[in-house]
Amino acid sequence: MTELKLRPIRRFPVTIGGITLYLSSCRTVGVSVIREQCTADNLAAVTASYPKGTRVTLEGWLAPAQDAQAVIAALAARLFDASEEDVTVRGLCFQKARLCGYTVNENQEHTAVTLTLYTPLAPVLAEVEEG
Repeated sequence: MTELKLRPIRRFPVTIGGITLYLSSCRTVGVSVIREQCTADNLAAVTASYPKGTRVTLEGWLAPAQDAQAVIAALAARLFDASEEDVTVRGLCFQKARLCGYTVNENQEHTAVTLTLYTPLAPVLAEVEEG
């Protein structure tokens, strides 16, 4: 007998510049440039470290009621304005995040969106509002 377990697809809403994206994946990459020099003992030593910020790639879908052309126009405006905003993804806040790339892929079933954001700051846990 074959057993089949179904798990519901979990999508988490994230709002960026008035656009709500239902996430299917989130990828976070932090990078630092390290400078090494040789010591008098002929050993390598880190002499400087330069944090390069954090890149966040969000993939998901638009709600069916959202107009894809309006979303493309809004994303293009954000990209060229270089505007910054705090973006919270599942309890992690990326402060002063700036849009640095987007892809919108429309098909008959849904509109897929990929956003790439950059922040020079380290991500922090979002404060939970008590109600």
